[in-house]
Amino acid sequence: MAPALRIDNLSKSYSGIAALDNFSLIVEPGSVYGILGPNGSGKTTTLGIILGVLRPDSGTWQWFGNPPSARSRKRIGPLLEKPNFFPYLSAEKNLMISARIKGVGYHHIDEVLESAGLADRKHSPFYTYSLGMKQRLALASTLLGDPDVLVLDEPTNGLDPGGIYEVRSLIREVASRGKTIIMASHMLDEIEKVCTHVAILKKGRKLTGGTTREILSSQDTLEIAAADLDLLHRLLSGTRGVTDISRDNDRLTASLADEVDVAELNAMLVQKGVKPHHLLRRKQTLESHFMEITRGLQ
Repeated sequence: MAPALRIDNLSKSYSGIAALDNFSLIVEPGSVYGILGPNGSGKTTTLGIILGVLRPDSGTWQWFGNPPSARSRKRIGPLLEKPNFFPYLSAEKNLMISARIKGVGYHHIDEVLESAGLADRKHSPFYTYSLGMKQRLALASTLLGDPDVLVLDEPTNGLDPGGIYEVRSLIREVASRGKTIIMASHMLDEIEKVCTHVAILKKGRKLTGGTTREILSSQDTLEIAAADLDLLHRLLSGTRGVTDISRDNDRLTASLADEVDVAELNAMLVQKGVKPHHLLRRKQTLESHFMEITRGLQ
């Protein structure tokens, strides 16, 4: 099966400043792919190019194994800006206008409102909606016509915690139905909680990419302490998956491979005469990994 999206060496500059620098990406069908980076990293430029809003300086991209076309665009539901609906019209009437613009029928309106959790408020004017509800209505609009791929630019930006939770839940629900979702965000926590894959951008360059699990694997930190730190250090040094051991006052810290079972490690140490009185595995977050790989990049 062809990728939902394939990007090859996209570059784009504005007044001599690179917004994208040979950016490549493959998004498989059914994945939730997060493009992560701070403001100015090239996320929105990428989405603008693949949706035909911007022209790249160089590079190519394909939708569903073919060059971009009017036909492929009908299989994509984009959300690039803040919700922009008529404030005094109901959700239903606003979606009727969106459906006419897209050239699709009205038969999906009740269905997408139900998916967005807005069926009981479909007759309420848009201005009465909370920020989270407004964003969910915007997502409902992208679902009109039953697209195969949703392209979302900062879908939780500016929302309060309740609104973020609402939108995150909707994205997960849509993804569970097999839709492919491409989501640009500067919010590391949201990418980590929602996305199956992630590419990290900074100043137009892709620093790393892969499954979220791969990006975060082998990045845990072990904190451990025992009465005999020298013996503990020797035992850990001979243990597979435990690396970069260092001493920090009365305890040792080390990098811990994803496959290491801490309970088994503790049992092995006790068997060899070391009884840890402190043992903690710290899972590295996407935020800490992001800071690590971008440190020193100018």
